[in-house]
Amino acid sequence: MKHYTLYGFVAIAIVFASCQADKKDYTSFVKDAAGYHVISSGDVDLDQKYSIWADQLGNTPSDVDPCDPNGYNQVEGKSTFMQMFSPLMNMITNSKVHQIVGTYQSEYKGKPIMLSGNMYVPKSKKCKGLILACHYTYAALCESPSQGPTLSALLATKGYAVVDADYVGFGVTYQMVHPYLDKAATGRAVADFGRLARPFLEANGYTFQTNDIYIFGYSQGGHAAVATQEFIESHPDYLKDLPITRVLCGGGPYDPMVTYEVAKKTDVIGFPAVVPMFLQGTIYANDLNDQSLAMPITESDFLKLRSEGRR
Repeated sequence: MKHYTLYGFVAIAIVFASCQADKKDYTSFVKDAAGYHVISSGDVDLDQKYSIWADQLGNTPSDVDPCDPNGYNQVEGKSTFMQMFSPLMNMITNSKVHQIVGTYQSEYKGKPIMLSGNMYVPKSKKCKGLILACHYTYAALCESPSQGPTLSALLATKGYAVVDADYVGFGVTYQMVHPYLDKAATGRAVADFGRLARPFLEANGYTFQTNDIYIFGYSQGGHAAVATQEFIESHPDYLKDLPITRVLCGGGPYDPMVTYEVAKKTDVIGFPAVVPMFLQGTIYANDLNDQSLAMPITESDFLKLRSEGRR
């Protein structure tokens, strides 16, 4: 029995050794004078290319403590699960999937912003179609697509090109407050990344067997998938570039107020962290804390109003 156990450990060690992490490419997905192209390759982390990921809306945080410049950035550190998850995903997908990580231009609150994300593409460079993946809820930067492969990478093993955007508040904007369930911000971010994916990949030697475009998401990703569909269908220029084949979404808080009322009535919520995330995200996404307002609102003010029975 001991011999079998030893053989098992040896076999696992061989598998891990033979399935090393994919060497990612890093790029700006924005077209320049030379076109769409990969600008660097290797295993240099994105945060080493962008040493200070500042709030790009003008409020540059202090570089003295980049992990917590203003008290509102996302949770840092990796859970045991996440420390295991990315290497495991790399092991599963390494033989078939390549990652391209980088930045692209989008818009938030009517102003230009640089966002980031990860593309998972077949190493064969032959793509069956394009998938716009919308990730589930998390609060740690380490779980964002630009930091490591997500479950969406598995879809690329089946031959699809998958684009997985960091939402606002993660990736290169991790020092900003994530506007949780803000459909305008999320839909625009995913659509902008999806819109540039095909021309970027085709310029780098990838081919597409079909024009199929799928939007996929679960949990918060379900809400994001619907938000992305709404944004694309509301903008003819986007719909022309992204003629949606099908939207697949599940388990999403499609109506936040109904979701809240159900949770309050049943006194059960599967992921308690979404309550402060939604509160904080709503305040900052809508600039309710703007000091120029007659009555700026903070989290504590909002909770006080609710405790007094006022809406």
